[in-house]
Amino acid sequence: MKYIFSKKGVATIPIILALTILVIAIGLAISTVAFNEAFIAQDFSRSSQALVYAEAGARDALVKITRDGRYTSAGYNIEFVENGCATNDGCAIVTVTSNGATLPISDVTIVSEGRVKNNIRKVRVVVYLNDDTWVIDSTSWAEDTQ
Repeated sequence: MKYIFSKKGVATIPIILALTILVIAIGLAISTVAFNEAFIAQDFSRSSQALVYAEAGARDALVKITRDGRYTSAGYNIEFVENGCATNDGCAIVTVTSNGATLPISDVTIVSEGRVKNNIRKVRVVVYLNDDTWVIDSTSWAEDTQ
């Protein structure tokens, strides 16, 4: 037994085992980083799509206000994919409220919420109308981060 460590190649097995464990650990670390990056990229893509849906909903409301200066809505849905609001796969929820006390409305607030999976982005648009012609004088767009 005392000659076991004096034989050639005995240290090779522990070194190969240690190197194998090191290579596996490095591979797992790289896989974890790659998975996290893919997850972040997918989440960013969904968040961007939700913002696009919110802006599309706001533009739809602008068209409705342009057609009728007295238009208001407690809320309506625009589905961008089949059953988009029910499944949260692609939907905009739009509300249009009047800030004026007299008709025709002098200013209107549009809040449009775009949804894609668990990503929700909101856009708030304040529209100022000409009281006589219902022509949009100006708009103020902002992403609502509340």
